[in-house]
Amino acid sequence: RQDIRRTSFTIIQHRQATSACQGRGGLVLQRRLGKLDGGMVRRELSLRKAFEVCLELAQAHYGDQRPPKKRGHPWIYPWSLYLALLLFRAYMGTTYRRTVVLYRDLFPGRPCPSFQSLHRFAKRVSIQELKDLQAQLKKRLLPFLPKGESALLILDSTGLPCRSKRQKLRWRRGREVRIVRGHSRLCCLMRYFPERKLIVVEGVAVGPAYASDTRLGQEALAQLEDSGPLLADAGFDGGEVWAKVEEKGLEPHIPLKGGGEVRDERRKKAKQVFSSALYRLRAVGEGLFGALKTRLACGFLQETSPLMAQKRALLEAVAYNLRVFLTLSLPLPWILRVFFLRLLDQ
Repeated sequence: RQDIRRTSFTIIQHRQATSACQGRGGLVLQRRLGKLDGGMVRRELSLRKAFEVCLELAQAHYGDQRPPKKRGHPWIYPWSLYLALLLFRAYMGTTYRRTVVLYRDLFPGRPCPSFQSLHRFAKRVSIQELKDLQAQLKKRLLPFLPKGESALLILDSTGLPCRSKRQKLRWRRGREVRIVRGHSRLCCLMRYFPERKLIVVEGVAVGPAYASDTRLGQEALAQLEDSGPLLADAGFDGGEVWAKVEEKGLEPHIPLKGGGEVRDERRKKAKQVFSSALYRLRAVGEGLFGALKTRLACGFLQETSPLMAQKRALLEAVAYNLRVFLTLSLPLPWILRVFFLRLLDQ
């Protein structure tokens, strides 16, 4: 009898989940929610929580600001809703159309813009506004980070290929300059907690293909508020980076370029305190770039415009911090609370 009751209850759950996922984009919603064989939905609440956090960050940036009224194609919804949908799209790794469909399935009664309007807003938003979004998320993430634990700062950059083939090579292959698939440069300043195995993005900067690492590193270091040991490769051995390192009071572990006599006092001091054992931990930052690239469709960004690809690369870094925030801010189940309380008592 117990088996019959469990089976009937499972069938009811399956019918409820199926009816909730009917309509336009229902199959996409079932896949995104991680629907099990028994009809139990695992991620619906987490997806709603994720979008609510995105909306709170966007509202903290825009406030009550609404688009001005105009003729032609007026903006109907507030700016915060468009920005929250953009961040939610990067969090889910979907297209504009599927993002709108997923939002309508999660919140059936709420107003929702079309995917064409969302794409038009993505062209309008600036890179500085996305950096402000990253700053708002970093403030909310700060209370959940380990207190009193030594952490390392890792500065590194990577290239994220985009969909279009518009990039001219900086060198010739034969007699002509070939046009290949372009890429966007993403520079991240990461804070690594060795005891917790936790990586958090502290600062982020984006640029076009072949952008200078020293310029991007200077922009990323400008967003840093704390100090600590800084690990970076020789590509960041430049005057702009050394000036920011001295301004922030960091302990640099940066290998110097080339040979010859070192004349700059900052480089001389860095050469004396350089630790090769500590510098090996710089490879931990490659795990963050690997996590970002594995989430991309076919291994590259779907945007065709170079500027749109830079915005998407920056949103991918913000979405990484969002996943860390949702993981750390989730309440523990009651059984885990009892287990940890017993460990503390012992």
